[in-house]
Amino acid sequence: MVGTIVLALLVGGGAAACEGEPENVDPQAVLSDASANMKQLAGFHFLYELHQPESADRAEGVQSVEGDIDATGDMQATVQILGGGILLNVDFVALADTHYLRYPLSQQWQAVAPEDSPLGELNLAAFSIQILDRIVDPSYEGTDKKRGKKAYHISGMVVAADLEQIAGSVSTADLFATDLWVGIDDSLLYEVDISGPMTTKEADGTWRSIVLSNLNVAVDVKAPQ
Repeated sequence: MVGTIVLALLVGGGAAACEGEPENVDPQAVLSDASANMKQLAGFHFLYELHQPESADRAEGVQSVEGDIDATGDMQATVQILGGGILLNVDFVALADTHYLRYPLSQQWQAVAPEDSPLGELNLAAFSIQILDRIVDPSYEGTDKKRGKKAYHISGMVVAADLEQIAGSVSTADLFATDLWVGIDDSLLYEVDISGPMTTKEADGTWRSIVLSNLNVAVDVKAPQ
């Protein structure tokens, strides 16, 4: 009798653990649904970070970008740049036809055409949506928790040309291993991790992450006064 009860508890516990686990997940469909939903958002917050091994010399350039993107794709952010061994936080506003930058010493906004911007083709707005349409050979890896919510974990590859919006010129490989997490309940992108150095100055073990939050929270990005 005792053995029967124990067996019943084990079987019941196992069923509870598996309850709600998605089955027959189509990774391409997950990405397509997320792409469509992301394009409808009123805005979102993001944090982009370059992760480098502690034992390696840090490659100069953009180290992190944190800010907000509105429904039109305009962006306001703080960009952390390493140059000459000094970390600078630069205020940055990217509108469709003009980039605005404010450096810590001058505290004056400088307006430049996007093609003349010292931050090059940096565009977290476009990248955060376009990557969902450009993953090569997507594969479903299971589910994880992100921001306290259950998410599909999708892996795949991204071609180098599609990474220039976050890394500038990419010269170390043609394809980069990429992991994405998409919310199960809302079909929105939560996080993207991209493995591997993208320039010859970056050490092996370098990777990049983009974490999204405040999804569908309205943002109004305007030119600085």
